[in-house]
Amino acid sequence: MRRATVKPIGMGERRLAYCIRFGDGAAEDAREAFARVRWRGGGGVNDSDDDDVRVVAIGATERASDDAYVWRGDFKSAKTLERLRNAVTRETRDALATASHRGARVLVLATGVECVRGTTLTRALHLFFAFARAFAGTLDDDVEVGIVYTMRAEAPSRASSANMTFNLVHARVPARRVWPTRVERRLSAMGCEDEATTSRRASDMWCAEHARALRAAGCEVVIDDDACSATSLGTSMVFPDGVDGFYKVAFTVTEQMADVSARVYARVFATTTTTTLRDGSETIIVQSSPERWTEGGYAAEHYVTANPQPHGAYFELRDAETGADIAYIACSALQRAENDIDGRFPFSSIDSAFTSANVDRLCVLSAHRRRGAKEILLRATGDAYHALSLPLRIKTAKESVVASFEACALLAFERVKDPSANGVAKRRGEKRVVVVVPSSSRWGADDDDSRDYTQWRQTSAPTHVDARHRQPSSSGARGAAANALAAFTAALNKVTPDAVDRAARDMSSALASRADILPTCARRLARAALAQPIYAMCYARCAAALDVRFQHAVVALILDEDEDVACISALHAVGLISSSRVVDVAFTAAARHCDPPWDDSDACFKSLERAYRVLAACGKPLYDQVKHTDVVRAVVKSTTPSIRERFRAAGAPTRFLFFAEDVADAIARDFQPTREGSRGFGATPNATSRRDAHRAVECEFKNVSVRVRNDDDDDDDDDDD
Repeated sequence: MRRATVKPIGMGERRLAYCIRFGDGAAEDAREAFARVRWRGGGGVNDSDDDDVRVVAIGATERASDDAYVWRGDFKSAKTLERLRNAVTRETRDALATASHRGARVLVLATGVECVRGTTLTRALHLFFAFARAFAGTLDDDVEVGIVYTMRAEAPSRASSANMTFNLVHARVPARRVWPTRVERRLSAMGCEDEATTSRRASDMWCAEHARALRAAGCEVVIDDDACSATSLGTSMVFPDGVDGFYKVAFTVTEQMADVSARVYARVFATTTTTTLRDGSETIIVQSSPERWTEGGYAAEHYVTANPQPHGAYFELRDAETGADIAYIACSALQRAENDIDGRFPFSSIDSAFTSANVDRLCVLSAHRRRGAKEILLRATGDAYHALSLPLRIKTAKESVVASFEACALLAFERVKDPSANGVAKRRGEKRVVVVVPSSSRWGADDDDSRDYTQWRQTSAPTHVDARHRQPSSSGARGAAANALAAFTAALNKVTPDAVDRAARDMSSALASRADILPTCARRLARAALAQPIYAMCYARCAAALDVRFQHAVVALILDEDEDVACISALHAVGLISSSRVVDVAFTAAARHCDPPWDDSDACFKSLERAYRVLAACGKPLYDQVKHTDVVRAVVKSTTPSIRERFRAAGAPTRFLFFAEDVADAIARDFQPTREGSRGFGATPNATSRRDAHRAVECEFKNVSVRVRNDDDDDDDDDDD
C-alpha cells in the first residue's frame, strides 16, 4: 500500500480519514459517505480540503475517477483483508504518533449494488470488526471506526449455501433462515411467491441479519435511504474469545457440530465435575471419545455395539479414588428435517441451525447400576445443551429401558413415534400392514421382555440367552469366518505407506478371531504384493507384524513366483528372508549359466536377469553379507565388460545387458546413489511414502531414452560424405 507524505498543519488541525471501499462502483463520494455516519465527535469530515481523505478500493478492477488506491487481491481472502487491516492500522498509528493529525476515522464502505453480492457484505462486516478490535485500546478517543452498506445487497445463492451457517462474528445466520425449504414456504404465506419476490425477501433477510450483528456488538445502527450505518464503541465492544487470525466466512455442518461440542465441554467443565453417588462415593466426570464405547466395555453391556458417530460430545463417569469406569454418555446436536415445520421450538436460538440434541449412547456398567450414575451424566449434559437452547432427548426401542426412564425424575415422556412412518411393517400378499400396539399396553411393564437384542448385529455375542438353548450351526460358523475374512480384506485394501501400522493391527485382529482363514489371507496378501511391486515394502511390513505361521505362508507363496524381485527385496529388508536363503533362491541356479553357450539360452538369460535384479534391489546390505560366496562371485563376474560382450554375441536381449551393466556400475560405486550412468532398470523402488512411490516412477521414466531414427538420416550421411 502506498504511503502518503503527511505535513503537519498547526499541530493536528487535520483529521486522517480512511475510506475502504468494496468493488468497482461506489454509489457515492467518500466525503458523502463519511457524512452519513453518526460519529461520536459529530459531523462527517470538514468541508475544506484540509482533511486528509484516503480512499482504498479493494476488489476493484480499475482505478476510479477519485484516484483511489487499488488494493490488489481477492477481497474474500482472509489474508488479503488482514494485510489491508495491518497496513491501515500501522499508517494511522504512525500519523497520530507524529501529532500531525488531530484524530482519525476509518470507514468501511459497501454500497455498490452491483459489487456487493453474497458474502462480500459479510467480508465488509468482518473488516469493520477487525478495525474496531485493532483500535479498541489506548487510541479509543482518537480513532473511530464506521461502516456503511447497502440494504439491497444480494443474499448468497441457495445452491452454494446448502446447510452452512454464516459467521457474522456477533451473530450467526443459518442458510435455512435466508432460504427456507419448500415445505416451509408451502406452509406459510410465502407459498405463492415468484422467484423475484423470493430473492428480494432473501436479500432483505440477509441485510437485516448483518444489522442484527452490529446491534449485538453494541453499535449504534441507523437505517435510512436503503443504507445502514454504524460506528464502533471502542473499549466497550466485546469480541468472541479464541478468534485466531481473521474471521471465517461460514461453517459447514461438521464445523457447527464441533463448535456445539466445544461449548458443551466448556459448560460442563466450567462447573464442578466432582459429584457424589447415592451411596456417598466420590465420582468425577471426564471427557471421553467414541472409541471408548467399545474399549471401555460399555458396548458389551448394551444392545447397540457400534461406536457413536464422531461429531458429538462424550463423557465418562469414573470413581474419584480408584479411577474405575462407571458410566458413559454420548450426545450430538440435531437439525430438524426439511419436512418438519414444527421442529423449531419457541426457545430455539436463531443463531443455530440445530433445534435439539439427542443422547446417542448411554450405559451404566452392571456393577454400578441403581446408584444414581445415569442421573449425574444426564444432568451435566442436559444443562449444557439447555444453555444453548437445545432440548436434550433420549429414545429407546427396548421396553425394559422405558421403565427405567420413567422412574428417572429428570426425564419426561414426550411421545411415541408415528408407527405409520416408523413402525413394524409386515407384508401380507400385496398389502402392507403396520402393527400398532396400543400405548397403554405398549409402554407398561413388560415382564416377558426376553428378546435378544444382541442379534441385531451378527458380530454381537449373546448376553442373556441361555447357552443350552443355542446350538452352534454350520451356517453360523461360515458367517463368522466370512466376517473375519472380510475384515482382513478390508484392512488389506487400506494398506498405504502412511497407514501400515493401523492396517497391520486390523489384520491381526481378524486373524486372531478366526485362525482357519490364515491360508486364504496369506494368499491374498501375497497376490497383492506381487501385483503392486512399488508397495511391496508396505505389504512386507504388514506381514512382519503378524503371526509367524502367517509369515512363513506368505514367504513360501512369494518365492514360488518368478516376478518376485521387489517382494524378495522387501522381505529381506524387514528380516523375513535371510541372506543365505536369498542366495539359494536367486543365485544358486543363476551361477550355473554364467558362461555361454547354453542349450536353452532363454531360460539362462531369465535366471541371470532375476539374480541381477535381486542384487540391485537388495543392494549393499545383501552384497556385504554374501559377496564371498562362490555363486555370488560367479554372478558378479558375469557382469564384467568381457562377459557382457560374450552375452551380446550369444544373442542376449538388450534389456538383459542393461541389467548386467547396472549391477556392475552399482558394485563399482559401492551401491552409492547417482543420477548418471544408470538406466534405472535394476533398482526396484521400495516406497516408504506416497511421495517416494511417485518419485520412483518419475525417475524410472526419465532415465529411459528413446531415439527415433528417420529414413532420411542415411541420405544425409551420404551427402556429407
